[in-house]
Amino acid sequence: ISYNLISIYFIKNENTKHHSVFQFLNSLLKLFFLFVLSLTYQNLLTILLIYYFIFLTIFLFYLSYLKIKFEINKESFNFFDLIFVLTGSLIFQIDKIIGENTLTTNDLFIYFFIFKLSSIFQILGSILTQPTRNKVLKNGTIDEFTKKEINFFTLIILVALIFVNLIVFLIQNYFPDNIKLIFNFNNILIFNLWSLAFILHIFNGFYIDGMFIKGYSKKIIFYNFLILIVQSIVMIFFSQLSLWVLSIFIGQLVLTIFSYFYYISHANS
Repeated sequence: ISYNLISIYFIKNENTKHHSVFQFLNSLLKLFFLFVLSLTYQNLLTILLIYYFIFLTIFLFYLSYLKIKFEINKESFNFFDLIFVLTGSLIFQIDKIIGENTLTTNDLFIYFFIFKLSSIFQILGSILTQPTRNKVLKNGTIDEFTKKEINFFTLIILVALIFVNLIVFLIQNYFPDNIKLIFNFNNILIFNLWSLAFILHIFNGFYIDGMFIKGYSKKIIFYNFLILIVQSIVMIFFSQLSLWVLSIFIGQLVLTIFSYFYYISHANS
């Protein structure tokens, strides 16, 4: 809640620069705390609890500066919009919940560590596309020029992913043996699947938001539930991290295909 209130403050004031800086610093500090606190604490939840306690403390200190006003919306409460938001959020959270009960400590740590590394592409996508996203939220539609912007930024992020893989491939022989164990095929596969899932999420987020603005959130809910069911089955019955991430990647691919073609053929008509 605190994180989103800060983001909304910057978006509403059309302060794209500070919004991007905020997202970047939050992710960077979270990764830093993961490294530093892991030297003392072995429990991942303890590490996250400490970080979010610090984050909440800073937020409460600056709350008055944000000048946030809570007002009652005169429009009727839309239950389907709430389900849409909750199911969409769970798609990227259900693995953390299930992982605490099904994965070993080492696997959970590796999984979360690769997840945070891959989130660099989510941060890059947010920085590049935030002005375009603000324009979509303001205008409530995706015109032809905006589509070109979305495609262009998505291509840049994909090229960045290819470049990272190329660098790792060229220098991996110079890694110490203990580092080579981390950069094995399975972990690199997980990294790339997570990265591609984030890139697809950046891309389809525009069209999903566009559908939501146009009142088509019910159309997405079915796919959200379907993806959550498939992910839950895979994560409960299999402990292979690559299968976990593959299910998330396929889920984002399904959402991308559906939201794009549905918006193009219906919502933007």
